[in-house]
Amino acid sequence: SDLDCAFTWLVEQCNKNLDTTEEGCWIGLLDIFGFEDFQHNSFEQLCINLTNETLQHHYNSYIFQKDIEECKAEGVDCSSVPFPDNTPCLKLVSGSGGIMPLLDEECN
Repeated sequence: SDLDCAFTWLVEQCNKNLDTTEEGCWIGLLDIFGFEDFQHNSFEQLCINLTNETLQHHYNSYIFQKDIEECKAEGVDCSSVPFPDNTPCLKLVSGSGGIMPLLDEECN
């Protein structure tokens, strides 16, 4: 389809600009960690930020923790591989007693 061709072209251009040596059509990009900081933050922005933090947590758990577990199972020492843990942030906003549950309770 035209959309598929356009996306493939876009990925190829990005890869050329990034000077990749890999063959194939791929983009490696993840930049969702951290809350946006505006002069005026709306409830909508809080929901967007929470979604981004939740996606980042899933990514961290799935990629970093699972890879570390695999390395340990294979006898590879990876104890010095730090990665960010945003669990405290998620608990503050959506955990028990967090901002979202308190708002939900007040609205009912």
